[in-house]
Amino acid sequence: MGLETRNQRTYYYRKLRDGEKVISLYCGAGDLARLMSVLDGQERNESARVSLRKRQAFEEEKRIHDEVDGLVEELCEKVELMMDALFLANGYHQHSRQWRRKSK
Repeated sequence: MGLETRNQRTYYYRKLRDGEKVISLYCGAGDLARLMSVLDGQERNESARVSLRKRQAFEEEKRIHDEVDGLVEELCEKVELMMDALFLANGYHQHSRQWRRKSK
């Protein structure tokens, strides 16, 4: 996007991308061009602020999910330890990572 000066006149063009191709869209000349340039700049700044807020919200949500995942993992490890203790207490042993009843 930008103001371009040609033959001592100011023109404003918006640049649009179509795949790899860039298209210049004429928007106005003179004072109108300067005004449109300022308005587009403000719009871009507002869009950037909204994007920043969205990214911060996403990162906060991701942090919460990671924390919950850690708690679930810790719980699973404790349950596994309790199951191992229960099997051992009931006379089982592990053979090739499988629980088997001890033969008498």
